[in-house]
Amino acid sequence: MHRHDVVVVGAGSAGYAAARTARDVGCDVALVDRGPLGGLCILRGCMPSKAFLASSDALADARDARELGIGIQGFSVDMGFVEARKRELVRSFAEYRIEGIEAFTLYRDAARFLSPTQLLVGESTVVEASKFVIATGSSISPPELRGLAEIGYLDSDAVLELEAIPESVLVLGGGYTACELGQFLARMGARTTMLIRSGHLLTQSDDDVGEALTHYFIEEGIDVVTQTTLLGASQRGADKVVRYVRAGVEHEANGREIFYALGRKPDVAGLDLGRAGIALRPDGGIAVDAYMRTSNPRVYAVGDVTGEYML
Repeated sequence: MHRHDVVVVGAGSAGYAAARTARDVGCDVALVDRGPLGGLCILRGCMPSKAFLASSDALADARDARELGIGIQGFSVDMGFVEARKRELVRSFAEYRIEGIEAFTLYRDAARFLSPTQLLVGESTVVEASKFVIATGSSISPPELRGLAEIGYLDSDAVLELEAIPESVLVLGGGYTACELGQFLARMGARTTMLIRSGHLLTQSDDDVGEALTHYFIEEGIDVVTQTTLLGASQRGADKVVRYVRAGVEHEANGREIFYALGRKPDVAGLDLGRAGIALRPDGGIAVDAYMRTSNPRVYAVGDVTGEYML
């Protein structure tokens, strides 16, 4: 059996920050992560998306430069270069983070609770600690729209691996991921339609922010269709078609691709939280108090795994 003061499950942004903090106050800290090391933010989230957005922002600035008396002609998009640049930046960021992670005792395998004080890592390694921090993050919610899985779709991971921009895209969702990558696709040349359930984008933000962004997207040429109820998806020739209801009337929207951006879910599968006496929220996240303590006072949970506002 291996024993530590603090064991952190998940070595992404939240887990790494927790591990460093515990180490700084003198604790013997171990990290558990089945890999790949780096975490969602570096590998499939904040950093690759911002690398993409830097390119689309530059393209938008070039198009708008005439408003400042500057004429730019002959620019083009090399999506292969954009993708290669992103991969190199992600590789560099990940290497830097891995150097920090490897300064801790590191268990490279999946983990599950055996009891309130013990984890089983892999098939046979038992790890005991006085305190645990769960920071396993989130994963993309599976599609619930009828027919979508059968015809295929892009999720945020797939968009961040694109080496060619589709001619047209239907974006399902109006949260931050849908807005960031939807605008990226539009600025890079895709005819973009966003189908959202609410009256404006970014419903988790203040209404004035979401309403302003909705108007701005429309001015940029993105077709934002509000207050929709999605019915189903199908293939029609080269296009993918989504049926939806708006104001009691059924409509269709079509595009060469569908970008499904209707959320993420806390990643708690396989942890056997019940054995540790850890309660979940109705949305599947780990329930915590104001100090991030779970229902087991030995265990804390941080980051996306709590189901709180996921950024």
